Amino acid sequence: MYSNFGPMQSAFKERLANLYGMKAEQLELFSSGTIALIAALHALRSPQRPFCLLPSWTFVATVHAAVAAGLEPIFVDVDAQSMQVTQAELSALPPQILEQASVALLVAPFGAALNLDGIDQLSKKFGFSVLCDCAASFESVRTPLFPTVISLHATKMFGIGEGGLLLCRDETLIQKTHTYINFGFEGGRQAKCSGINGKLSEFHAAVGMGGLDAWAESRDLYYSRAKIYLDASEKLDIKFQSGWGREWLSSTCVIQLPSPEAKLQAVSQLNQASIQCRDWWNQGCHRELAFSGVLTPIGLKNTEYFAETTLGIPFFRDINANQAEEVFQGL
Repeated sequence: MYSNFGPMQSAFKERLANLYGMKAEQLELFSSGTIALIAALHALRSPQRPFCLLPSWTFVATVHAAVAAGLEPIFVDVDAQSMQVTQAELSALPPQILEQASVALLVAPFGAALNLDGIDQLSKKFGFSVLCDCAASFESVRTPLFPTVISLHATKMFGIGEGGLLLCRDETLIQKTHTYINFGFEGGRQAKCSGINGKLSEFHAAVGMGGLDAWAESRDLYYSRAKIYLDASEKLDIKFQSGWGREWLSSTCVIQLPSPEAKLQAVSQLNQASIQCRDWWNQGCHRELAFSGVLTPIGLKNTEYFAETTLGIPFFRDINANQAEEVFQGL
């Protein structure tokens, strides 16, 4: 049955909620992770507080979502070790910025677990909400402290083609996002607030059900491939994100080279070997033309450094040992 919020979508939601130790009423499904971010930000925003605090070190969808939700993005630098915005970076912002923020949108870099120490106290002190963009963190997210968005895009470790989900213990917020992605309808045919069509299709939910059936095997395959990478890298002067392949995992493998010069050399060698590599987040969102006017109150030193020294290399569930060896020979 292909319909709005059909039986396959309901069953998929129930299984995902069980996976994260939550109730189905604490989870909503969306047509994409970006739509999930927009819906959550739309529900969290306060008309009197125009700002959304977020890192420049993220994929452009994060910033596009803030703008689409009617918020003004403010770029914040990231921690020099974890690549994410922590309490320290937020606390360094001028108080007048914090007092005008509706939301602090924290990004889990490339699937890592977020460090949320002190964030709750800071948000209560200044009155802003917190939303976690954990797009690539299907594996690393546990029962979340704050509303958390996860992407189900085909490039992710658990991908269904296209989709996204929001985990939140506040069932009222979940209901607001549900209304928003259903044209503003609240159980009837009258649009009571602004909205869009952002529902997950029954077809994608069916793909998701099949993906959950195979998840344990797929997850084990990913970790076995990550071990090949970790073993192969021991003789090279590169770093993986802390805990990658051991404590958590995503399908995006980002390494850090010791210097910008070393990165340029690595890119050249990989290109010569016809092995693709990628700057997943380019040079930071502050370098994108679309966001050239975004305010940056305290500079982006760490963001600039990560842009110059990190590199995405091929990594996928079915890569074999010979292909992995080619990647590391190239490096």
